[in-house]
Amino acid sequence: MAIEDYDNQTFKLTIGGHKEIGDASFASGAGGFAPGSTISTPQGVVASPVTYNPVYGAYDSYSWSRSTYFSSLLNKNDLENVEGLAGSGLFDKIKQFESKLYIAPKSLTIFKHKGKFIYCYHDKRKNQLKFVKF
Repeated sequence: MAIEDYDNQTFKLTIGGHKEIGDASFASGAGGFAPGSTISTPQGVVASPVTYNPVYGAYDSYSWSRSTYFSSLLNKNDLENVEGLAGSGLFDKIKQFESKLYIAPKSLTIFKHKGKFIYCYHDKRKNQLKFVKF
């Protein structure tokens, strides 16, 4: 259960459950860990360290689990239901964005920067690295 401020007059109440349906670490290889690599430079070969991205690990596990929840808007004064849509979660918005891409990305990451989530992917058609703010 979660309660959050929706606006000055309204709370958003979310209640739900979660079930694992597979091993999320299998999908990415390590559930958010990215292996080190080497980069050739004019000064020689430079090794990059193993890194960990907890946001991508959470997103990766999202596709290996199922969640059921509902959200409701409540008036802050009397907790009565307020008509309207409570909105989707971050990962639902990302899945919806991915479904509209011409070619599904195989190389992607998600990270948090200055309070915003950034979805970074390789656009195969344009051969560009793209950043989308959520």
